[in-house]
Amino acid sequence: MEHDVVQIAVDLLNDNWNAANVDKPTIGISEDIKRLDLNNKDGIIVYETGPKLREKGNLFYSVEDLNSFVSIDIRTIKNRTRLYDLITEVDRIRILKRNDPHTDWHTIYHLRSTAFTNKHTMLWREVMEWRFVARKVSL
Repeated sequence: MEHDVVQIAVDLLNDNWNAANVDKPTIGISEDIKRLDLNNKDGIIVYETGPKLREKGNLFYSVEDLNSFVSIDIRTIKNRTRLYDLITEVDRIRILKRNDPHTDWHTIYHLRSTAFTNKHTMLWREVMEWRFVARKVSL
């Protein structure tokens, strides 16, 4: 089973981005992106935000359900409209792939979005949290 949900999320965004809707930003893993040059291109940083949770998958506990949490950190310095366009595209991809995100994972849920916009520094930012679920994983 593929446990690196951060890379899976990056691949989902990169492979399904529709540049006709909005220009593709720099998309990467937080460990790989040291600094984003937002003057040239918007950025999306993906990182894991919680532990992998294992829950009882059936009555006999012969299988488990696995939950993993990923944050999608969307950043731009252009304007609020640009941020909303990026959010809309990211959410379109999640909806498109929510029931078939990867061969080892069954579902993606959107848990919450948090705005971190700072108008004084002209940084428009929102962090979306996704939960990847794999059902009935054998022990």
